[in-house]
Formats: sequence, C-alpha cells, structure tokens
Amino acid sequence: MPRRVAAGELISMSGGGRLARRRTERMPKEKTLVGNSFFRELFHIGLYKSSQGRLTRRVTFLVVAMAFGLAAWQLSPMLERILEWWARLDSMKDKTWVLPRWCLDLWLHRWSSAAFFVTGLWIGYRLVNVPRFADFLIAVEAEMNKVSWPTRTELIRNSMVVVFVIFSMAFLLFSFDLIWRAVFLYLEVIQSGGSP
Repeated sequence: MPRRVAAGELISMSGGGRLARRRTERMPKEKTLVGNSFFRELFHIGLYKSSQGRLTRRVTFLVVAMAFGLAAWQLSPMLERILEWWARLDSMKDKTWVLPRWCLDLWLHRWSSAAFFVTGLWIGYRLVNVPRFADFLIAVEAEMNKVSWPTRTELIRNSMVVVFVIFSMAFLLFSFDLIWRAVFLYLEVIQSGGSP
C-alpha cells in the first residue's frame, strides 16, 4: 500500500536504493486582496484577448470615458471657485498672496480637470482589459449574438401594438375618472370646485 509523502520528503527509489526528493508543485497562494491584481492590471500595457468582445468593450470604455468627462467638466468650475475663494481669503488676512496668482492665471483648475479626465481614460481603458471583467464582457457579447432580433416590420408592428394599448388604457382610465367624478358630483361627495 503506497504511503503519502510530504513535499520535499526523502523517499527511496525502487531498484537502486537511491534517495530522491519528491518533486511536487506547490499551489500558488490565493490572493487575499482582490485590489492587488486590479492595481497590477492598472499599470499593465498589454491587451487581454484583444480579438474577443470588441463591441461590448468599446461601449463600456465610452461609458466610463463619458462619466469621467462629465466629472471633469463639473470639476473645473468647482476648482476655480475654490482657488478664487482661497486667494481672496489669504489676501484679506495680511494683504499677501499665499496662493500665488499664477495658479489662477495659468488655469490650474483646467489643467487639474484635464489630468483627471486623462487619468479616467486610462482607468477605463485598463478596466476593460482586467481579465475577470473582460471575460464578463466577452460572455455578454457572446450571449447577445445568440439573441434573435426582430426584423424591421416585426419591430414596427409590435411597437404599434404597444402604442395602441397605451393610448387605449389612457382613454379607459380617463373615462373611469369622468364617470366617477360625475357620480361623486351627483351624490354631492365633492363640490364642483373639486374639494370634498
């Protein structure tokens, strides 16, 4: 009956009586921090499975870029107001500029917003290449390719049915409202002004 041998334990080989160290592959330690791999991927330049999931990756990148663009757009005026307030506050104290005037003159707030936007573009670009997220986007695109999309005529026909049902329900609810209003006016539950 074979016995279990620990990694690195000396075992005797049959035949020659030689001792040999048992070679075992050690399993890599599981990562305790998920963020570790994210930050490693953030500064990695290569693409992960570049030929797969192109459409979903591009759309995801555009959404992230738009989010960072809107944030940078809102950040610029806010930083400008903060810098002006800080400069005014410091000049009122002792008539000197603690915050140099060139911070406002060189549009430091706009350069900061531009740097924020460029950083956001890089984060978005790297985000769609993180292996777990990229595999998810690839799977999404594969599932979307399996969907049987309606033809143009089916789409128009189905849209017309939906619009017709919506207007029919609106007319029906309006009719019920008029009928109940007339009943409540007749029973003098409500006055003609509408209040009870």
